[in-house]
Amino acid sequence: MIVSVTYGYSDENRNIPDAVSEASPRILISDSQTAIGFQYGMAYDPDRADDFVSVNGFMLFDYERIWGHAAPDNLKFKIDFTIGTNVDDNMDSSGLILSSGFEALLYLKKFEKHTFLSNNFFYYIGDFFLKYNVFPYVEAGVGIIYTEHQIEGQGLHFNFNPRAGIGAEYRIPGKRPFFAELKLWHLSNANLHKDNRGINALLFMVGKYF
Repeated sequence: MIVSVTYGYSDENRNIPDAVSEASPRILISDSQTAIGFQYGMAYDPDRADDFVSVNGFMLFDYERIWGHAAPDNLKFKIDFTIGTNVDDNMDSSGLILSSGFEALLYLKKFEKHTFLSNNFFYYIGDFFLKYNVFPYVEAGVGIIYTEHQIEGQGLHFNFNPRAGIGAEYRIPGKRPFFAELKLWHLSNANLHKDNRGINALLFMVGKYF
């Protein structure tokens, strides 16, 4: 599992439409945000893979401004960079880790009332989110990663790094939002080498924009 605490800066000089709910003026997401964080990670497959620590930074942009075509206001584009090292059970440094990638991040709009559910479950979940200023999102993307240390059967030092996850922002009036997310992370070389043993990990990240 990876634990990360992230701090960041956001550009408030641009007015972007509500990224989560057009009916809620409380939610204003800038098209340019920057963050940096500390991570600690542990792979769940294979279990012999080492833990690792790293520093992660990312920039978050409005998707439509980056790609130049129509896109929902609640869709964002993230670019990230990570530098760190893997460590064994005794926390001894054993190899450099470098990675960079991009993700599409979609803030979820308020759940609609589903009349086919007798207890209107999704409607009440949506009301809970808005009542407590919690705004969920999903994200997915891919990157390139370099690792000096290799597990048996890994093949290459350079690998592809697809990732996907869910998260939520918690907004306090007058302050920058906090966030937390849970992400699945994978590393493999897509059969560019005959040895292609992959590594899988679970990412838990908490942080704050400012």
